[in-house]
Amino acid sequence: MELLNVQKARSVWLFDSNDLNPRGRSIGTDLFEWIKARYHFEKVPSSVSDLDKTKALHFGNGKFRVREDGSTGQPLGEDVTVELRVYNDGIVGDTRSSSKDTDAFLADVLDSATREFGLSYTPALIRRKLYVSELNVRMGASMMLLNPKLDEFTAHLRGALGSNSPTELAGLAFWPDVVPKPDQFVFRLERKWGFAFSEQRYLAIASLQTERHIELLSELEQMLSSYD
Repeated sequence: MELLNVQKARSVWLFDSNDLNPRGRSIGTDLFEWIKARYHFEKVPSSVSDLDKTKALHFGNGKFRVREDGSTGQPLGEDVTVELRVYNDGIVGDTRSSSKDTDAFLADVLDSATREFGLSYTPALIRRKLYVSELNVRMGASMMLLNPKLDEFTAHLRGALGSNSPTELAGLAFWPDVVPKPDQFVFRLERKWGFAFSEQRYLAIASLQTERHIELLSELEQMLSSYD
């Protein structure tokens, strides 16, 4: 399995944002300006009521320097592009590098803002962490190897469609028994739209940290290759 690029590495940290500022001090404008300056955001909310379509305070197109060991602090390593959304029930960060970097960014936001504004943050405040990983990858084995009977089915399908174009299984999806919304899933792998089958390009989406997502894709490729 070859990683072509990271399309999204999202970290969601859930907590009651009012707990950060228990006495409701008016720090919104100063906090916005501080976040903008510290992370060089090009887009910032104009006020506490300036919400995006997801009902979040959106800070867009910023940058954050991640240490080579993935921690925060001294300016070592490389700058990564970051996005930040602030909700009543937590914060969401996005990078295009890894969920490890995104977690480091969110930790830096909360730790640094606490020192700057005297907030009441401790790591114990976080109730839950969720992840979304979107990767563009090249797989070395076709999903058609899952079952040889798929060749027979696609032949029938081409006949029903009156098509001679190559046709094959284009996607896999896994989710638990009950999910809250139709678009929520745990793991999805599908052919990248607009690319020939010969390029073996896939879009992979999972509710996982980036590194574990890559590991599972490699395991799946090995399983498929064992049937070849």
